[in-house]
Amino acid sequence: MTEMDEHYAAFLHLRQLQVSHRKEEPVISAEAKKALEKRKIKLLEAQERKAYKDMTKNVASEKYQKEDEY
Repeated sequence: MTEMDEHYAAFLHLRQLQVSHRKEEPVISAEAKKALEKRKIKLLEAQERKAYKDMTKNVASEKYQKEDEY
């Protein structure tokens, strides 16, 4: 039989350990999560306003360019 070295002994010890399942704790608190949701909603609304503004600006400038061509 082979001699037991320290690595093999550690391996055997680790095999005998039982898995302990721990409950996952939330990374951020509920208040911080609510604040983050509010910021997310505000950001989305700002992006929608900007996109709408750019869209209407482009339509208006195209309309004036067509009038200038005539």
